[in-house]
Amino acid sequence: MNRRRFLSTGMIGAGLVGTPGLVAALMVKPSEPVAQANTFNEKWARADLESLGIPKSWWHVQQGLFPFSPERVLVIKKRPSDRGFRPLKEKLLQSGFGGNDHFSEEKLDYALWITHKLTTCYHVPEYFEPWGTKLAAREDLGVGMGLSGHVGIVHQFQPASGSQSVPTTNGPLDWWLVLIPGGVDFQSLDGLPTHVLFGLVLADSGKDFYLYVPWCGCLSSIWKTTPDWTRVSQMDRLTAARYLNRRLVDVM
Repeated sequence: MNRRRFLSTGMIGAGLVGTPGLVAALMVKPSEPVAQANTFNEKWARADLESLGIPKSWWHVQQGLFPFSPERVLVIKKRPSDRGFRPLKEKLLQSGFGGNDHFSEEKLDYALWITHKLTTCYHVPEYFEPWGTKLAAREDLGVGMGLSGHVGIVHQFQPASGSQSVPTTNGPLDWWLVLIPGGVDFQSLDGLPTHVLFGLVLADSGKDFYLYVPWCGCLSSIWKTTPDWTRVSQMDRLTAARYLNRRLVDVM
């Protein structure tokens, strides 16, 4: 089997098998509409919120601002400039990351731009080079940012061992969303351009690494049931966050 397809299938599939709590709930279709507030609240009350993060307040949940939130939605309308991370980019290119048939230099620009935004948001500039390098090494496997169906993921750029703390907003993990309205060729498995990227930042990558599995399960649920990701990429930050949070509730 092609290594890209094997790794991609295994990564997404891992979130669907043998995971208790939230993922099990996500795989059950609702028996009634979720428009009523009491139904909405009941569904969230049954969820294992640790797998989604811990909301700052119940108000954020009721307003449709959790786990996706506008302040953690990035919009990229054109290829990012490498200004600000050119030295690391050159270092990675010299190391063989980027500039080949399954990992283009353009893809490297997007990966480093996103990593730079994340480390700037959390005020941890010292993490930029290790996160950017780890993400580039992962993308060199040919999986992640270019999966299929116009969707990709940016994840596992934090170390799985040791302790590397991040001041997340929602407890153990923050969900991120990247919208690319024009789409970009990330050498996806099905050849389609990527329009939407999902990201995950852990508060403590060593202690909370296990949360990747239920997170992938959540994504798989909404990925399979959302009809048009190109339309999602055209939404503004607030609309996209609320739309995907509602999609998540719909599959709980």
